[in-house]
Amino acid sequence: MDFPFRHWSAIQRQFPSTLQVANTNYLSARTFRIHRVFENFSFGFIFKGKGELIRNGEVIKLKSPCVYSIYPGEEIECGPTSADEAWDQLYFDYHPKYVSDIERTGLVASDARIWPLADPANIWAMTEELCALSRRHSLRNAVDLVDRLCERIVVESKLRASEETPHQVVISRIIARIHKDPGQPFDLKETIRLLGMSEASFRRHWSDLVGVSPRRYLERIRIQEACRMLAETDLPIRTISARIGFDDEFYFSRRFRTEMKMSPRTYRRSQKIQDLSPR
Repeated sequence: MDFPFRHWSAIQRQFPSTLQVANTNYLSARTFRIHRVFENFSFGFIFKGKGELIRNGEVIKLKSPCVYSIYPGEEIECGPTSADEAWDQLYFDYHPKYVSDIERTGLVASDARIWPLADPANIWAMTEELCALSRRHSLRNAVDLVDRLCERIVVESKLRASEETPHQVVISRIIARIHKDPGQPFDLKETIRLLGMSEASFRRHWSDLVGVSPRRYLERIRIQEACRMLAETDLPIRTISARIGFDDEFYFSRRFRTEMKMSPRTYRRSQKIQDLSPR
């Protein structure tokens, strides 16, 4: 996902909301750890990977998909425990003046600051929407929508977690498996059988929760992984195609063009041009 870091604090709001976001970012395949005192109230949404968060000497294990929150002034060390456990993570934060509002509105409680992300497909769709807003030419016309979308992302993550049904548990496990390694062969029927759910029931609940077919969802995640590899590596397109689960390079190119509105080669060139552009 080509998600630009944005600093929103300095942008004037036209329709101010109670909570105004300071910064947003998305980190793909994050392997580094951080150790610092946080200035803002922060939310992190881990879609892929696992690691730990160390707070006041307490080591808290984190495993995707999950959400964690950090208060201003806390000294935190967090990140993956190895390169094999790299994180795909959405991140946004708020100025310390909003802490009381965050607590008052129930977005976080001091005794429940980490929770499972029970419906990652839903949060992922909103993350894509946030990315689109962050790429708008006029950020002034986007900032009010960003404020409300970030609040909704937190609310949805908590509502889904508190209302998790057995069917959601099964679907969440499948989604987590897809995000963990989208290039692995994926036998949907066998996976459903092993998880103890009928195919008809699965497809009905999947459609209600995700909105696109399992095959379409898997393909979308694979294309997103291809975008990352095209931008960050010099691997041949044939190699990338194979690594993300496409046996046919030409079929991959057609699907990529359908999803991204350009060929893989054009996408790679566009990313190189952006890297060389003056900041």
